This record gives sequence, C-alpha cells and structure tokens, in this order.
Amino acid sequence: MVLTLADGTKKEIDLTKFVNTFTSTATISMSMNDRVVMAEIIDGSVTMAKLDASIQTEFRQYMLDAQAARDAALQYQKFAKRYAIGDTDFEGSEIDNAKYYYEQSKTNAVTSTTNATAAAASAETATTQAAIATTKATNATAAANSASGDAQIASEKATTATQQATLATTKAQQASASEVTATTKAIEAADSASQSKRWAVGGVMSGDEDDNSEYYCQQAKNYAQMAQEVTDVIYPDIFIEIGTGHLHAEGGNNFSVSLDENGHLISAIGGSAA
Repeated sequence: MVLTLADGTKKEIDLTKFVNTFTSTATISMSMNDRVVMAEIIDGSVTMAKLDASIQTEFRQYMLDAQAARDAALQYQKFAKRYAIGDTDFEGSEIDNAKYYYEQSKTNAVTSTTNATAAAASAETATTQAAIATTKATNATAAANSASGDAQIASEKATTATQQATLATTKAQQASASEVTATTKAIEAADSASQSKRWAVGGVMSGDEDDNSEYYCQQAKNYAQMAQEVTDVIYPDIFIEIGTGHLHAEGGNNFSVSLDENGHLISAIGGSAA
C-alpha cells in the first residue's frame, strides 16, 4: 500500500505483514468463506501418533484382538477343511472326515438295501414256516385226536379179546363137563381162543396185523408221541446277520432249520435251532 502524505511524501507499506496465509496439509484442509477461515480434518488422514495416549492403547488392544481373531480364523479354516475333506496336516484325517463318512454312508445304504431285501425274503420265509408250523400244530392236534380214537378202539379190541378168552374158558369147561359134546366144545374153545388172539395181537387171519388191540395201541402211542413233539416245539428267531449276510436261527426247541444243497430253507420238527 502506498500512502501519500500532505507534503507529497509517499510511504510504502508492505501489507503482507497484515495477511495470514493458510495452507492445507495432508491432514488438515483449509478454506475461507466470506472471510471466515475454516479447517477440516481430511478423512482417513489422522495417524495413531495424533491420537490420545489412552485411545492409542485401546486401539492397539483392538489390533491385537483382531490379529488373534485372524489367527484363530485361519486355524478354524484348517479344522473346517480337516473335518470336511481331510487335511495332510492332521494324521488320520483321510478316514475321519465328512466326505469319507458320506461315502461310507452311501456304501452302507446300498448294503442296507440289499440286506433289507434279503431280510424281507427271510421274513417271507419265516411267515411260510410259521404257516407250516401252524399246519403241523393242527396235524398234531388231529394226531392227538386220532391217538385218542385209536386208544379207544384198542380198548374195545382188548375187551373183545377178553370176552373171547372168557368164552374159550367157558367152552373148555363145558367140554370137560360133557363128554358127549367134548369134541364140539373143544373145537369151539379153540376157535374162541383163536379169535381172542386175533383181536389181541393178530396173526390169525389175513389183514388182522393192522386190526388188533396191539396195533391200535401202537398207533395211539405213535400219535401221542407226535403230539408231544409238536407240543414241545418252540420256534426259533430266524434272522439275517447284516454284516455277513448269514442266516441265523437262535433259540427254539425241538425244531431245526437248515439249508439244502440248492440253498432252500428246510425246517423240521426235532432237534434244536442252530
């Protein structure tokens, strides 16, 4: 600024001494609006050194915590891989991971399906055997009834034989008492004795070997034994072992289960389940 005095003298005044210069930095942005000077912190420009000591300490702890979390995340990432598909850093993980067990599950599912089919077939066989057992039980009941009927017939034949023996004795006595009729009575006595034998044990006439007291007694015994065998039957539990596919029968009494050379299931009364 040039100032001219009254005597014409000029004075030059440097006005820069009256003007403040504001310069922006990497941290602070300076601006003026209508002679108003403003300073604004630039986003992301404040460094740790510019923060309060307590805030610096807190931030450093946050950084340490973040680093620890990062390290843990990396470790968990390895564990995730180890348990998902296996990792060479973990010994034995190649057969102890989700992928391995998934493959095992698929294999076992196929095996289970096969075994289930076999089990269903076994169950069908068991059902058939149960039906056979029911039939045999019915037959045993019929046999018991037949035994009872044959025993009754045997008793009747025995009674007839006794009557014929009594008649033979009477005829013999009559033969002794009457000399006139001795021959006739003796013949009649012999005939009665023969009839007594016929009804008791047979062997007198054709066909009497299965029509006498002894025969019917034996039949009654056979049917009674058959009924007893069926009565003593306890059916075993028949199943297929999933691991080996073998047919098993456990428990039971007086009932046997086996496979013939063609692989057919054979069951029979008598023996124990194996």
